[in-house]
Amino acid sequence: MILTETPRRKLVTQLVNWGHWFALLNIFIAITIAGIYILNSPIPDTPLGLLYLLFNWLSHIGFLTFFAFVILILPLCYLAKKAKTVKIVSSALAALGLASLGFDALLYNKYGVHLSFNSADIIRHEAQTVIAQFSWQQWGYLLFLFLVLVYLSTGCC
Repeated sequence: MILTETPRRKLVTQLVNWGHWFALLNIFIAITIAGIYILNSPIPDTPLGLLYLLFNWLSHIGFLTFFAFVILILPLCYLAKKAKTVKIVSSALAALGLASLGFDALLYNKYGVHLSFNSADIIRHEAQTVIAQFSWQQWGYLLFLFLVLVYLSTGCC
């Protein structure tokens, strides 16, 4: 029986606790971004269909976000020696994941397809067209948006 907690065990417990709150916040952010899918899909005819749509949307996005936490961040809580390392890597991964989700949602909104190898030609053509027309202000806006996602995903607010 262990009567005293070692500093390492205490750190791991704090990181895992932080990670659960981090995952919960990212679930809410991901559900908000994924609302674009609901807004661009036809509404079911029956109340039961609408209920199924809402529960499926919430559970699907919530599960995928928590699964990413369990696979990517939880092992890092046990392996990393410093809390700051875990938080920085977790924030970067979450920001990239949320940015990918946002990109997929916008692609779905415009073309009705999801991010995949099959949609690569559409993405490449659209990216070449749009990037050619970007100004420095638009690049600044995209950088600002990415930094906001990093800030939100750290749980600082």
